[in-house]
Amino acid sequence: MRDEPKKVELKSTVEAPDVDDALKKLERRVGGRDGQLALISFCDTRSPGGHLALDARGLIVRLRWRSGFGDDSRGEVENDVTVKLRPAVGDLASLAATGGDDDDDKLEGDWTPSKRTNSYSRKVTGIGTDELRKVCQHAATVQDVLSPGQRAFLAFVLGDDLPKALRCFAPVIATSWELDDGREAELWTLGAARFLEISERVDVEDADEKLADHQRFISRLGIKVGDAGPKTSRVLDMASRVGLAPGAT
Repeated sequence: MRDEPKKVELKSTVEAPDVDDALKKLERRVGGRDGQLALISFCDTRSPGGHLALDARGLIVRLRWRSGFGDDSRGEVENDVTVKLRPAVGDLASLAATGGDDDDDKLEGDWTPSKRTNSYSRKVTGIGTDELRKVCQHAATVQDVLSPGQRAFLAFVLGDDLPKALRCFAPVIATSWELDDGREAELWTLGAARFLEISERVDVEDADEKLADHQRFISRLGIKVGDAGPKTSRVLDMASRVGLAPGAT
């Protein structure tokens, strides 16, 4: 496989104090019918040294519940489970070979105005809501909703089996909106913490030009973005400190 992505996701993150202002300028409203709702649960476990074991290796395990939330204006939406390695380093060809024919693999650039990296992910869709609920309520293990290819992905990167204490943490409420010109805004809420990400996917050949357009779009609207880094790692750490997911309904 090629070690350079075909697509790049351009991202800018608005921090909590500026979220309401940014949504107003984007003409989007929490609770509006144009927003697509989801619940997102991240799964990890703390090592004896106190570090998140998967996060320390650049691994993310994400359960996303879409079915049953919001309206269907964007067409049919499915739950999904994703395993991701970021940054995407090492023998990616051998990593790709761990997957089966049914696995959805993607090598993609992750660019912010201040940082550029790649991620490699394997996503499985169509997971039943009841299955996800059991995992989040700890009536089933995280491994129960991972495909054989996803388990092989994790074992390849870790060089060993998954930690037995792997658990889902407190869920994030996600609301996403489609914007003009292929852009999207997504608000993550976890307790009092909020992050709004404005993103778009572009061809790698056009990424530099599109990043400049992306920044001009945000500047033209007067939206203030932060520089504290990607929201996923910060939300994962916060969610793990809130406690285990109580099981959404």
